[in-house]
Amino acid sequence: MPRGGKSYLLIDHRGGGGSLQEMATLTCCHCNRAVVLHPLRQRERGYCRKCDAYRCDNPGCVLECTPFEQTIDIVLKHPDEPWGLVDQFGNPLVRSELREKERIY
Repeated sequence: MPRGGKSYLLIDHRGGGGSLQEMATLTCCHCNRAVVLHPLRQRERGYCRKCDAYRCDNPGCVLECTPFEQTIDIVLKHPDEPWGLVDQFGNPLVRSELREKERIY
């Protein structure tokens, strides 16, 4: 699937007397999270021009362009680092000097 690819979420509660819900989703180019697209959202969706893809509203994804592919590269090169951890606000816990050293953009 291309970066920032579109997909959908299907929730089926028909077996319990509920309904079938189908919602569009996007994948964040910085953290790789699936974002459910709310059809009534008024404000513009986040977009990273460097990655040429959509991003989520987590502060760590908004403030800095750290593509998910770069995080994977860091993990492979530095397995002893806490590379994939994020705090409660979505800010990456990767040391900034490692991100700069391994920057691909």
